Amino acid sequence: RTLTLKVKYANFQQVTRSLSRTEPIKDLANMQTMLIELLSRTETGPQAVRLVGVTASGFMQNSDLELEQQLEFDLNLPEQ
Repeated sequence: RTLTLKVKYANFQQVTRSLSRTEPIKDLANMQTMLIELLSRTETGPQAVRLVGVTASGFMQNSDLELEQQLEFDLNLPEQ
């Protein structure tokens, strides 16, 4: 339910941004939208970046799993 983005810039400065939702992240498109929003809250673009990290947290408990499906990732993402 929460994505955290950590950006380390070329000058060794570092920022962390997180975004939480009340509903679980159910597909890759939703996750990408959240990541774009997080990136917009950083200085990426104007500043050179040396490292980016993404953390997912706030997973559902087993008792919350009724008909939920596992989120599948296609690691063959299109180049941009």
